[in-house]
Amino acid sequence: MRTSLLPGLTEAATRAQRHGATEIRLFELARTFHPSENLLPREDTVLAMVLAGQRSGWIGGEESFDLYDGKGAIEAVVERVFGQTPELVPGEVPSFLHPKRSAVVTLASRSIGLVGEVHPDVGDDLGLIGRVIYAELDVPALHALNEELGPIQARGLPKFPAVARDIAMLVRDEFTAGEIGQALRDASQGLAESVKLFDLYRGDQIPEGHRSLAFRVTYRDPEATLTDKRVDKVHASLARLASDRFEATIR
Repeated sequence: MRTSLLPGLTEAATRAQRHGATEIRLFELARTFHPSENLLPREDTVLAMVLAGQRSGWIGGEESFDLYDGKGAIEAVVERVFGQTPELVPGEVPSFLHPKRSAVVTLASRSIGLVGEVHPDVGDDLGLIGRVIYAELDVPALHALNEELGPIQARGLPKFPAVARDIAMLVRDEFTAGEIGQALRDASQGLAESVKLFDLYRGDQIPEGHRSLAFRVTYRDPEATLTDKRVDKVHASLARLASDRFEATIR
């Protein structure tokens, strides 16, 4: 009786790496068993995912999977069911994950899973090569939330075109991309249809304890066609917000 799906998935990933695989994406839907106060153990149904190697199609050379690829994998599942984007928040995670490169996954302020980089010491013990991302979703919690929130409500097709603007910034690691993105959306005067993180970079010319984040903000007014002047004004206010609230340097 397994208490985690991590060992089985990482064993498969290790085998794939030994056979020359450079991009590994694996998942398993199964039960785990945990001690309880009752005679029988508690059974949990978990959807677990492992990403290892280099992501394909990345502009600027090979890049290893990171925490936000794990978030993207979770979003691909959750958004199809709920029509909402899950958030990453600080919280307690298992010791096999890196303490600074992991997070609890929430939806509608409820915990639904976790995601993070497998701790390097654990990865070495398991024979893994390079950075490995592990994510899991609590399936019963998703079912309960689905019952509470109800089915996705269809919306009519938009009548007016959208306008996209990018905003890149240098911020300290203590500020999560999720909270920054939500703050940008909240401050958009109701015009931000979506705020998506599309780039995260650490490395040369980035100070220690910082990272570069880039968001794509899609603006749309359901009642009128947006003008460049109106979009530019709102977009400038988002840059000021990032600078004031998160001490970001706009790039």
